[in-house]
Amino acid sequence: MFDISTEEGYEKLYNKFFEKMHSIAYAKTNSNEIAENLVQEIFLSIWERKNKLVFKESAERYLMRALSSKIIDHYRAKAIRQKHLEAEKLKSSQTLATTEENLEFGELEVRLKLLVNELPEKSQKIFKLSREFGMTNRDISKHLAIPERTISTHLSKTISHLKSHLKGDYSIS
Repeated sequence: MFDISTEEGYEKLYNKFFEKMHSIAYAKTNSNEIAENLVQEIFLSIWERKNKLVFKESAERYLMRALSSKIIDHYRAKAIRQKHLEAEKLKSSQTLATTEENLEFGELEVRLKLLVNELPEKSQKIFKLSREFGMTNRDISKHLAIPERTISTHLSKTISHLKSHLKGDYSIS
């Protein structure tokens, strides 16, 4: 039995079940970051309700049910986001259907690539990981082993550089 109303009891619960829950979540999501976030959310919820929460069943069974629900919620939210992205892509492709717009977009794309290639190597790499591969600043930070703040600074300077060089040619705000 765990007395989660005390810090010591909560820590015992956390230490006993975190790894098992993380392993299960990782197996279901194939992402260390997502697995860790899901498990942390459960433990945060328990801590926030520590004075009201009573396990009517074993603590382990409660935690496994909570984890199962979190994983299902994660995939449900992911499916909804995917539907929205697909709808936006369809809407976007219908909007940009004219030949003239496609030509202008192609020219802008070429100009943008040339401007990006003028940047210092590290800024190029960070920009490409962010914009072409869709990586978050956190992921880029881990990938390149540099602080997230440095990633933010590089991206900010890069975007300012690009805006200033494209402003005269295109209506960029």
